[in-house]
Amino acid sequence: MIKLKDLLERKNYPIVEPQKGVKIYGSIDRNEAKLGSIEIKSSLQGQGLGQKYVKEFETWAKKNGAKLVKIDAYKKSIPFWKKMGYKLEKDFPVMYGHKQDFKIGVKKL
Repeated sequence: MIKLKDLLERKNYPIVEPQKGVKIYGSIDRNEAKLGSIEIKSSLQGQGLGQKYVKEFETWAKKNGAKLVKIDAYKKSIPFWKKMGYKLEKDFPVMYGHKQDFKIGVKKL
């Protein structure tokens, strides 16, 4: 099993704990952290695991010099990201002529 404290020392932040049904990936570039993906097995959702791991990621990012965290909030996860304190763009972005199904979010650390 990968120990969370060991991962906190890396600049790339992959937490992969398949036995717990949680995966989270992120990294830091200069003073911006990007939480690229968080996946929680559907049977485990609603138990606070998402909040726990996002907070761990934010702590790691701040410790490693990040001033903010960026995320892509997909439609069904928008309430979660708002609850976590992320400020989301008002509209869904248009990329390559197509309206996307996510909003870009930012949280200052």
